[in-house]
Amino acid sequence: MKLKKIEVFSKDELEAIHSASMTLLSDVGIKIDAQDTRDLLKENGASVDNNTHFVKFPESMIMEKLKTVPESFKLHG
Repeated sequence: MKLKKIEVFSKDELEAIHSASMTLLSDVGIKIDAQDTRDLLKENGASVDNNTHFVKFPESMIMEKLKTVPESFKLHG
């Protein structure tokens, strides 16, 4: 049985979430304690501060990686 697609957020709400996410990831960054992970992210274009352990991701990097995410997937219990 095929289930009906549910729209949880409006287009404006999705844009607000996207914009806030881009700001958080590119301007604020996230703290990553694992040195090997920071090294890998830096090799792939992220900005890394090894003193604070914060990593910032350029929007272009984020958008490129999002292109590799499947459009949909099935959850199995």
